[in-house]
Amino acid sequence: MNKLCRTYIRKVKLLFPVMGKYERKYIKAITINVNDYLADVPESTIDDLYKEFGTPKDIIDSYYSTVNTDDVIKKIRISKYIKLLLILLTICLLSLTIMKIYIQYEGHKVFMEEQIHSEETIIE
Repeated sequence: MNKLCRTYIRKVKLLFPVMGKYERKYIKAITINVNDYLADVPESTIDDLYKEFGTPKDIIDSYYSTVNTDDVIKKIRISKYIKLLLILLTICLLSLTIMKIYIQYEGHKVFMEEQIHSEETIIE
């Protein structure tokens, strides 16, 4: 896959709200078609790809016109909940880490206060 194909496919991937199994298959098919086109016409530019295959927005529109919208909405909701769960999990782990560091620091301060630094012995 050459640089022009990667650029074009990257622009298409950016517009997908959720990248599921069927979206990956669709991207793979487009990648094969673009690579075949670029093998036939190696001096192509990104504008040539837009003319031949359409802009990334056109590709996304054509994909979602053939897909059941209920499935897409369900995938978006699921991904939203997964992202929220990961954010909450990260916040909890960060909070626990901060508490652990604070407890260890307090223990270190107590240890340093109780430690005998010097002892004076008077011999008579």
